Amino acid sequence: MARSSAFTGFMHNVLMLRLEGGRASFSFHSARSGMVMTLVLAVSACTSISQGLAVLTHNPHQDARSAPAGLYKSDPDHVSVVFSVMHLGYSAFTGRFNEVDASLVFDPDDPSQSQLSVTIKAASIDSGVPAVDKAISDELLKAKHHPDINFTSQNITLTGETTGEIAGALEMAGNTHAAVLQTRFNGGAKNPLTGLYTLGFSAETVIDRSDWGLGTWIPAVAKDVTIRIEAEFVRSDELSPTLSENNSPH
Repeated sequence: MARSSAFTGFMHNVLMLRLEGGRASFSFHSARSGMVMTLVLAVSACTSISQGLAVLTHNPHQDARSAPAGLYKSDPDHVSVVFSVMHLGYSAFTGRFNEVDASLVFDPDDPSQSQLSVTIKAASIDSGVPAVDKAISDELLKAKHHPDINFTSQNITLTGETTGEIAGALEMAGNTHAAVLQTRFNGGAKNPLTGLYTLGFSAETVIDRSDWGLGTWIPAVAKDVTIRIEAEFVRSDELSPTLSENNSPH
């Protein structure tokens, strides 16, 4: 109990870094434990005080016009495609795909002219329940015959300063239909940990899986599937050969 109380007390202090006369010193101030965790995670990834300061002051630009043009590739360690679907009306069954590869040709002068392509390995589905994953992969997605789920953008419409709709063709299980991603641009800047220019996006869509011939288990499992995407993209010309082979920067 004493050790637990000491740890709890420590978690209510934030380690504040300041520079005095060119030297680094530290002081403690009371704050929420969540701030402590954020700081600890940030500093633990840093190799120098200057890098730590860069992390703490990092603020990506939300003006897309400030980002360099070119081809960007998804960072495999910082991309996720998560789905949820109602099960028997009780709760939303949730899973993700572990193998996602996306490419973005970004045009900062006219973001609506950018192009996005995504490939997901159908067999990489991961709900945490192996038996369910196998059933979805084999019976629903038919991953052995259709190993890839593909999305290719066809039209991008800006709906706000940082929002837009990406309309495109979504191919699953041998069927292709339209899908629209409601997308938010979270910002772009050089990653303070890697020095690589990075763009961040969030997106969401809801599809009727029966449109793709994936009507198995309806109505026990709902036909509407919510898909949420989080992705960081790195300029491909800045990637080393090692990193470009699905080994991510952090």
